[in-house]
Amino acid sequence: MAEQEQIDFKVDTASLYREDAITDLKVASIRRMVPVTADGQDDSSRSPVFFGHTQILTPQGPLPLQAKLMANNLAEAIQAFPEAMEQEMARVVEQIRKMQEQGRTNNQMTLASSCPADRWTSGSIAMPATGTKKRRDD
Repeated sequence: MAEQEQIDFKVDTASLYREDAITDLKVASIRRMVPVTADGQDDSSRSPVFFGHTQILTPQGPLPLQAKLMANNLAEAIQAFPEAMEQEMARVVEQIRKMQEQGRTNNQMTLASSCPADRWTSGSIAMPATGTKKRRDD
């Protein structure tokens, strides 16, 4: 393996955290990342970091959501959780919409490139056997 392709597995001892999990057993799961020193003691020179987790059920299965919570303590993290999850859900939905649109565009381009030019007309395909046209439902 070339030198530039090697992965550095060295632990960054200046950025160690202990993970605490807090949940309401319903919707919210909050991870509190408590800064620690290399000997495992709490590092009071750094602030804890909070992440919110939840999942929403969709027809395709559960969709996990995760977002950093802007908070200095657990009470603030609990308060920040709903808005952070709403924002993350909106971001994910927008990303899915873009991917779906990109998929439609890619499918149209693939279909267009796989059919001879004389068989492709503004979203219609002339079926060679019968000469009838079928519309694509997009």
